[in-house]
Amino acid sequence: MSGITINIPAYDDPAALLKPDDDLTADHQAVFLRLRPKERSVSVQVLRKVVRDSTPMSLHHGREYRLKVDPQVDATQLRDWVEDHAGLIEQIFDGHSVKWDGSNQTGRLTKEASVAKDRLRALLVDGQRHPSYRLRGAKGELPERNFNAVERREVGVPTHDVRLWSAGDWLAPAEDEVIEEFGLSEETGEDRLAEVARQLEEEARADGIKVHGTEEYLRGLFESVDF
Repeated sequence: MSGITINIPAYDDPAALLKPDDDLTADHQAVFLRLRPKERSVSVQVLRKVVRDSTPMSLHHGREYRLKVDPQVDATQLRDWVEDHAGLIEQIFDGHSVKWDGSNQTGRLTKEASVAKDRLRALLVDGQRHPSYRLRGAKGELPERNFNAVERREVGVPTHDVRLWSAGDWLAPAEDEVIEEFGLSEETGEDRLAEVARQLEEEARADGIKVHGTEEYLRGLFESVDF
C-alpha cells in the first residue's frame, strides 16, 4: 500500500500551536502528531494536560499513535515538513497490523516500522537540533537500531523563537503606563477594551512574545485600580 492523508491546516502564524494550558503545572499545551494507520492519516493535536493525561483505548492498544512534537514547532511549515517525511510515515503504516490478543484488538508494528516510528519521534521532539541516523543492515535484512551511527544530519521539525507569556506577567510592571497611554477608565467600553488588548498583543508579538488573556486582565484592572 502507499499514500497517506495529511489533515494539517495551512497555518499563517508560526506560533499558532503555542497555546496556554489551564493546568498550573504546565507552561503550555502539548503538541502531538496523530498517526492513524488504518485510515493512513496524519493530523496535529494540541492538548491540555487534563486531556493528554487520559489515554483513549485506541492509543492504549496501539491502534493509533500520538507522537510528541517540539512545542516551538513552526506551524506554517509543519505540513510541508510532514509531506517531506511522508515516506517515513508510510513505512509505519505499511508495517502496522491489528490482531486479536484474546482480550482486545491490538496494534503491532514490524521491526522496520518500529524503527521508522522511533526515527520520526526523534525528529519531532528535538526539532532541528537532533542529529538523526541512517539505518544500517545487510542486504535483505531488516535494519537495526543504531543510534550511535550518525552518518548524516536530517532536518527535524522547523521551530520558531516566540515565547508564551500571560498578560499578568507581561503587563503587571507597567499597569499605570498602560492605563494612562490608552486612556482607560471605568467608563471604557468592551469594544475599546478589546481593541486595546489586540494592540498590546501586537506590540508584544513584535518583541517575540505571544501574550494570552490580555482582555481579561485589562477588565480585572477595573476591580483593583482606583481611577
